[in-house]
Amino acid sequence: MGDIDLFTYRHIGERRCLPAMQFDYLESDTGNYWRIWGADDLIYLYRMGEELSSRDYETRVMEAGLMVRRLECALVMAKAGWFRFTPIAGWKFSGLIITDSSTVACQLKQAEPKDIGDVFDWFQAFSQHNLLRRAAEDAYNALTIPTEAIFFMYRGFEWLKKCLKVSWKELGAIIHVPQQNIDHLKKIANDPDLAARHASESGKKLRFEQGVCTGWICGLLHGIVHARCQIDSAYAKKVKKLGDPWPI
Repeated sequence: MGDIDLFTYRHIGERRCLPAMQFDYLESDTGNYWRIWGADDLIYLYRMGEELSSRDYETRVMEAGLMVRRLECALVMAKAGWFRFTPIAGWKFSGLIITDSSTVACQLKQAEPKDIGDVFDWFQAFSQHNLLRRAAEDAYNALTIPTEAIFFMYRGFEWLKKCLKVSWKELGAIIHVPQQNIDHLKKIANDPDLAARHASESGKKLRFEQGVCTGWICGLLHGIVHARCQIDSAYAKKVKKLGDPWPI
């Protein structure tokens, strides 16, 4: 006996259309299977598995949101656009007999060839490398909440540092970001009025110059690309052949 979850999400904010997409994801630890569709301004998630019923429904709703965030980050990294999805509907079907196990046994791959550029490629990378995904999530958060961009960028670079197992002093050279920029970012992140990474007695928050802030987010995206090159030789060859997708 198993469960099936269905979720629908819609992009909020400025009207924009998703590239049509459809691909599968298999949870390596549970065997639960996802199928993800995207079109227009909607995302549809289908999740099935014999182990799904062992997780409470509130947890499953949260995990669906995390899957959507993974896709949002992949869309940004692939330059397909900035999307912010909100849930609009969800259904749970319990106690079903799942007779077709062939789909559940599939590996992480596209269900059908679709013209979605590098979206699936980045979704796959984030599914395989948790710390790389966390860095991309903080880059996404920096774009979403400009007033807290410095905080998220600092932590984004910190995830890359953890991912590559290097020191702060070594990070810049490895991810092709000027080390003095990283050092300056660390300094600003600890400023109680500019970034307020730590709580301060005054509680002040000064505006950080938007143009500079946006440029630094591009630097983090650039760093994510080159961190992936360090841990994914096939992707490093692709960047060498096709060029840097996020040059600075």
